[in-house]
Amino acid sequence: MSNLISLGAVADVPEGRGLTVRREGKAFAVFKLDGEIHVLNGECPHRGAALAEGCVENGRVFCPLHGWEFELRTGECVTNPAKPVRNYLVTIADGQVWVDAAAETV
Repeated sequence: MSNLISLGAVADVPEGRGLTVRREGKAFAVFKLDGEIHVLNGECPHRGAALAEGCVENGRVFCPLHGWEFELRTGECVTNPAKPVRNYLVTIADGQVWVDAAAETV
């Protein structure tokens, strides 16, 4: 069963940067890269820094605290492969970003 959560308008997500959105007690890091929306868990597993505040480069976000590197499309941690972040399945409907909190992309 899906648990769709609205994260706001696509137009509110800056191109090439992140945006932290808090819903239902969770922090989501929302990114727009080449017009495509990606949503990761909002906190770095290393020390809990806000991933959306990190630098985005070459399809990756760098944690603003210690520079851990995460793939926007998968949540894979390049710095420490044992510590990926959750990558949410995204749906765009009527200009709004929705994530399914019960599903992850592969």
